[in-house]
Amino acid sequence: MRRTDRENSTEEFYDLVFAHAEEIFLAMNDGVYPYGVILNFVRKDKIIYLHSAKNGEKLDCLRKNGHVAFCLACNIRIDQEKSSTYYKSVYGKGLASIVEDAAEKRHALELLAIRYNAKCPVPATDAMADRVAIIKIVIEELSGKACLPEGQ
Repeated sequence: MRRTDRENSTEEFYDLVFAHAEEIFLAMNDGVYPYGVILNFVRKDKIIYLHSAKNGEKLDCLRKNGHVAFCLACNIRIDQEKSSTYYKSVYGKGLASIVEDAAEKRHALELLAIRYNAKCPVPATDAMADRVAIIKIVIEELSGKACLPEGQ
């Protein structure tokens, strides 16, 4: 990170950003062009879970290359007078795979439902898990950045 004065790589900072960010931006590569997508997510320790349709470009990319990058941000505020944007963000890398185990899929769906206060049944059923794909990212690297107004 070029601006080391903005670096914040503590577990507490990571927890705060992961808890307050509304979505995660996932970057993948199938060997030709990068592919990016915005998704709902939930983090449990060193694992990120995402849900997806069972078919599509995202899963095709992950099957070819499970190495992914991701970023998320919270507390975003634009200061028009100073032409600045203030935020807290986390960037990371990890290894993604498609979850096949039914119990882990149900668990991931339950965690997502709780995080987003969804109106779907908890505990998740086998039928619910059968309708979606669950992507699991094992986090390998994280870095944090806080761009805040002076004095904060």
